[in-house]
Amino acid sequence: MGASFARRLAVRLRRVDGVVESDSMFRAGDGFWCNGTEIAHFDAPDVIDLRLTKQVIREMRKQLREDGRVQLRASGSDWIEVQLSSDADVEFASGLAERAAAAHRPAAGTTAKASQPGEWSIKQVLLHTRDVVMLAFGLRIRRLLIESDPVFANYDEDAYRAANPGNSDSVDDIVQRLSGLGLEVS
Repeated sequence: MGASFARRLAVRLRRVDGVVESDSMFRAGDGFWCNGTEIAHFDAPDVIDLRLTKQVIREMRKQLREDGRVQLRASGSDWIEVQLSSDADVEFASGLAERAAAAHRPAAGTTAKASQPGEWSIKQVLLHTRDVVMLAFGLRIRRLLIESDPVFANYDEDAYRAANPGNSDSVDDIVQRLSGLGLEVS
């Protein structure tokens, strides 16, 4: 039965704004990441570890200590453990995961960090796709259509990204722009 609750909670975690699922750095299997920080992973089918941050734990300490589903860790840890044995537990853990994600989301106007070193965030992938379609391929196709013998400069993605981080563009704006270019993003 615990696996069923874990599956339901995993579905809810995937829907949390800014949370992505990727390999856990603490356990075999998947973890849930927000802004480059692992915020949750399952220790067992009926146990989830959540990284709330020390500040959130301080704010909720009395409630967390009194709740039999919660196991606090040693002083100074920003992780808690939550037992899952009912739909109410899934709802409770989901609410805590929302708090964890909110505590780790990037500040407005900044790009989220990748979930693992060397990986790109969803926003970075979308920005890359938009820029390559518009700037690399789009310009080259236009030049092919209007020039008889076009010469193409190299497209240096790293240099372009450093000069144009796209931090002010929301994910929705990027998806809308890609859709306007005839690319379906789902």
